[in-house]
Amino acid sequence: MVNTGGAISGLAYEKGYAAFLCNMGLGVLFAKFFVRGFTLARLFQIIGVFAALMMTGKRTLFLIPVMGLIVFALFFSKKHKISIALGLSFVLVVSLTIADSLIPQVSLVFDRLFADNGDPLSGRQVFWTYAMQMFEASPLIGRGFLSFNAYINAQGFRYYGLLWSYQAHNVYLQLLAELGIAGFLLFVALLATLTFGLVRSFLSWKDSQGLEPVILLTAVYWIILIAVYSLTGNTIYYSCQLVVLGICIAIYQTFKFKKALQKNGTTC
Repeated sequence: MVNTGGAISGLAYEKGYAAFLCNMGLGVLFAKFFVRGFTLARLFQIIGVFAALMMTGKRTLFLIPVMGLIVFALFFSKKHKISIALGLSFVLVVSLTIADSLIPQVSLVFDRLFADNGDPLSGRQVFWTYAMQMFEASPLIGRGFLSFNAYINAQGFRYYGLLWSYQAHNVYLQLLAELGIAGFLLFVALLATLTFGLVRSFLSWKDSQGLEPVILLTAVYWIILIAVYSLTGNTIYYSCQLVVLGICIAIYQTFKFKKALQKNGTTC
């Protein structure tokens, strides 16, 4: 356990990495919950990982699984979708309220969500402005991948007197700046293809008794995690998160290949 400015980041050391890992774990637990059904052990596991996630103080990465749980209940529950979504929301709120009262560190994420400090974006708008300046200078093909840090440093930006090396904290804007409209559209198309393809594969395999539906629903959550977190994070610019995108692509391709084999009457 490492204390970094009040936020506990655990074995992952950096709190953003820890929160991302918690989200990955929640993706697996959500998939098991909606595929295999309710168990008390599974519920306690979800609550425990949520509590660990809240200790990191990462707001976007906390809101993604909260909304993801409700979306999964609405779209992937076999019956009583509204009741399940409302019930899960109630249980989650009650559990987190209890955790907030018993574990002081859990309140970190609430403190950051509702703090009235006049800067809800935590300074990200500065980087987004630089990204738009880059985009306006070269809108079609950009200035080249991984050129953002060099650009803002050349403009005189310094972080506590040091050169900036932490990207734009918005993948979509950074891709517009570095690869222009062409690169941006390719990334959006990739995310859309993976999301719809994985959902379609899950619906085809949801009645399977093997691990296939759990794997596919986990991948659905992970690709949604990457798509949403790209609004405030650096998903494809950090190797630990880029690997997750690669895993989602591999799962998508694997089940696409399986479907092709099934059409040809071949098993695998």
